[in-house]
Amino acid sequence: MAVQGRVLIIEDDPLFAASCADILSAAGYSAVVAHGGDEGVRLALGEEFDLIITDLRLPDADGLELVKALMAKGRGSAFIMITGHPTLSVAVEAMRSGVSAFLEKPFPPEELVEAAGRALEEARSRRGLRIDADLVREILREPGRAENEDREEKSGPQG
Repeated sequence: MAVQGRVLIIEDDPLFAASCADILSAAGYSAVVAHGGDEGVRLALGEEFDLIITDLRLPDADGLELVKALMAKGRGSAFIMITGHPTLSVAVEAMRSGVSAFLEKPFPPEELVEAAGRALEEARSRRGLRIDADLVREILREPGRAENEDREEKSGPQG
């Protein structure tokens, strides 16, 4: 089975973290666990992760602030927030901040797998749009580039 993506799980409850890692591993993801915010930030900044799943309440960090800080670093990871203490206002703030899913503990295994798949698909789509937008900006910055490419195509390969 091909690896679906690398996932960092930031969760202070060791049993719950291990359960999430096992569920995602069985679904084809490569899962790494951090048991606190500091460890999670260190791993997220030192390695590439496609998806970061973090608890809202960590002993050493606020999960939402952690997400915002990592997003500001522009690493390109997708995010899922998990919590045993959901509130509508926090869920709305998380979603507005770019979190792909907000899951209330305990959740069924399939809900985690489905949320991970959706989050990664959304992140890939955003990356594709960002790459397309960068290409358009590059073309617009280079006057005459399109005309030169047209002339090269019409005249055939040079050399």
